[in-house]
Amino acid sequence: PIHIDQKLCRFEPHILVLPEGGKVVFLNSDEVSHNVHTYATKNDTFNKTIAPGSKEEQVLAKGDKITVKCDIHDWMSAVVFVTDTPFYAVTAEDGTFSIPGLKPGKYKAELWHEKLGKEKAEVVVKDDGTCDPLDLKMGEKKKGKK
Repeated sequence: PIHIDQKLCRFEPHILVLPEGGKVVFLNSDEVSHNVHTYATKNDTFNKTIAPGSKEEQVLAKGDKITVKCDIHDWMSAVVFVTDTPFYAVTAEDGTFSIPGLKPGKYKAELWHEKLGKEKAEVVVKDDGTCDPLDLKMGEKKKGKK
């Protein structure tokens, strides 16, 4: 199972990826109660209060982008991606990532950023398992403009 903890009134980690059929365990390490409310389109929604030191579990069967909120503390949020591929990564703070097990060749990648949206790119994995840096043009969309 993958864990999302509630620490200092924040979900940690803030972004995570889970394979289809995987289990997420929502922990509460704070000294106050929290609520875990999931907003899913393809999986069952989940809305439970979690007492300090307690936990709740949910199995996520289908590929989905799920927003997680705490209805008690409205600034708390997280995002869970449920994927049907074993090849995924969450970037480090400096933007780097690693996807072990990819054979050399061309791949289509879809990247997502919480504020900048989605972008697709072609990635060429070299014989040594590396690829050239991706040059992505992403930016916040201005409200009212398409």
